Amino acid sequence: MTTEKIGRNDPCLCGSGKKYKNCCMQKEQQKRTSMTPTGKRKFTAKVLSGGGIAKAQPVEQMQEKQKPAVDYTSLMERSFGSAIHTDEKPPVPASSEQYIVKENENSEK
Repeated sequence: MTTEKIGRNDPCLCGSGKKYKNCCMQKEQQKRTSMTPTGKRKFTAKVLSGGGIAKAQPVEQMQEKQKPAVDYTSLMERSFGSAIHTDEKPPVPASSEQYIVKENENSEK
């Protein structure tokens, strides 16, 4: 196979005197498609495995392998310290009137 591209209407390289498209073009295309992974080549896959089923384990061994339960209270205390155990009241505006929308104000806009 040559490295330069052969045009469809160029003379065939096999020396038959025919145009490439009427001589060897189909053979070359079939070779290319059979070499690609998307070609229609058939193959057999071999599967390698241990060949066994997982054996049952005693309950004691399974419990040892399990992750310990998370104590979320101690996790929060370590993360936020005393901030989660405060008696402070949340900040409240002096007047809540600023957040109330009156009926007549909505219709004007």
